[in-house]
Amino acid sequence: MTDMLGRIVELVVTIPADFRGVLVDLLEKLGGPNRMEWFENLKRFLRKEPCWVEVVETVKSAFDQFFQTRPGLYVDGSFQRLVLAKAREGVAKETRHLDLPHNMKDDEIEEKLGDNHIWEEGTLCATLQKYISEQEGGKEGKLLNNGYANLFYTSSCVVGVRWYADGREWDVISWRRDDGGWFAGYRAFSPAT
Repeated sequence: MTDMLGRIVELVVTIPADFRGVLVDLLEKLGGPNRMEWFENLKRFLRKEPCWVEVVETVKSAFDQFFQTRPGLYVDGSFQRLVLAKAREGVAKETRHLDLPHNMKDDEIEEKLGDNHIWEEGTLCATLQKYISEQEGGKEGKLLNNGYANLFYTSSCVVGVRWYADGREWDVISWRRDDGGWFAGYRAFSPAT
């Protein structure tokens, strides 16, 4: 023990003066009430392993369970990445819509929808969950159920919801905005203001 203390003293005097405050702080922590936590993490640090790693639980949104592919609903990975991953919580909103009078591009549709047409991801998920649940099996409702797309604009993408009668399912897919267009008869939604 004496040899160990002697070695510690030899090393301490070689440490630059501006580093000594950190060393004193460390020694106080190693002698304090949480000494084992500090000791275990210091050992990891010296081995260049992650230390004081906080276990972070993956945050799931209230919508993760609903937006899973299952009989009657297909949820594309693009929707999961671009929308669902950003949605934490939200409340369904009343909507207004535009039935496209002719083939239109995204910028034309967004202009016609007017201000405040962008959906926050949580609000969109809540609204889609409500509408799809109300129209289970392709029932009549706010969403078109004739095979035409229902469009919703977020800040990062366009979400398309479509009823496929042959497959007896609602499909939920997202795309990045581009120069492509949408067909006459499709329906674009925005939150009612």
